[in-house]
Amino acid sequence: EAVRLIRRELPRDVPLLGFAGAPFTLASYAIEGGGSKTYRRVKEFFHHHPEAWDGLMTKLADSIADYLIAQLEAGCGAVQLFDSWAGCLSPRDFRRVALPYTRRIAERVRPHGPVIQFLTGNPALVPVLAEAGGDVMALDWRCDLASTWARLRQLDLGDWAVQGNLDPLVLHGPWEGVQQQTDAILNDVGQQPGHIFNLGHGVLPETPAEHVKRLVQYVHEATAR
Repeated sequence: EAVRLIRRELPRDVPLLGFAGAPFTLASYAIEGGGSKTYRRVKEFFHHHPEAWDGLMTKLADSIADYLIAQLEAGCGAVQLFDSWAGCLSPRDFRRVALPYTRRIAERVRPHGPVIQFLTGNPALVPVLAEAGGDVMALDWRCDLASTWARLRQLDLGDWAVQGNLDPLVLHGPWEGVQQQTDAILNDVGQQPGHIFNLGHGVLPETPAEHVKRLVQYVHEATAR
């Protein structure tokens, strides 16, 4: 209902994006009971109780897929799947305990609309995440956007667009620094189609709203030229 109400008020040319947490991140919150620096409990759980882990992750994946499909049917133009905690995993563990369930979601949701995949904190996992399938790979600021995008193309896992990847904290500094960092990303992308400029993660609460507005305007003007 919220999506329908927001969509009704937005101009037709402004897309509305939906989102959900990915299964590994939601399972981590459930098992850890809050934030964690070591992820000890969740790692002990999937190592020592693989059948219970599969049951939990399957249930989460199916619920998340239903949720994202509902968002698309209510008016979202695309949906993003956030795996904010998956960066704690090695590529081997990610492929075993997270990837199958993210793939399960993508296979169900993509017939209904575009899927943006995202994880943070571990650039080594991006090529593995691509195996789940999707339409856009969102990159955090720890990735070199140009080389990561080139790597995605070499994998022959679909025609990925990329999203990102300005460090959100750059917006806390003077505008000259914001412009310099933004220009660097745009110059790396050049004239290649398929780049959605964005932050490498969410806007922080302390971020000056005027900097966000000015950034959007600057990117529109710079890319139009």
